Amino acid sequence: MFPLLLIFSPIILIFVVLPLLAVMAVQKRLCRRKPGWLGLILPGIALLYGLFLTVTMSVVMLHYEGPPLITHTSYTTPAGAPSSYEPPPEEVTVEYFPDPNHPLTVSTVGGFLFVFNIPALSLGWIWLKNWREEKAREELGRMKRQELE
Repeated sequence: MFPLLLIFSPIILIFVVLPLLAVMAVQKRLCRRKPGWLGLILPGIALLYGLFLTVTMSVVMLHYEGPPLITHTSYTTPAGAPSSYEPPPEEVTVEYFPDPNHPLTVSTVGGFLFVFNIPALSLGWIWLKNWREEKAREELGRMKRQELE
């Protein structure tokens, strides 16, 4: 496992970490520019893209007619049963994802919405943090000017 990590770490660095750092640096730079709304450009783009992906995946799930992607089988083994115990079919519960009868649920759409908008939330947090710092600097400058008068 460790040798694989050593092999793939430069690839992860180049294709994942460096682009994330570049986007964060651009976001910080946009937030520091004078019109405060410039810092909302990247979060807005990320939000629109997240909403687009949510709608796309919801439509795909709604019209999905293939085999279940995830199947979970469960049963309870009675006490004292041998290790080769096989339960009768009526005691076995099988859960499918997506459910063939209800392929799209509110929780599925909510999960898509949350996961696909994590970048928008992160970039928006950077903007909000910068905006609060700017307001604090302005207030401090106002207080210093009042003190000098």
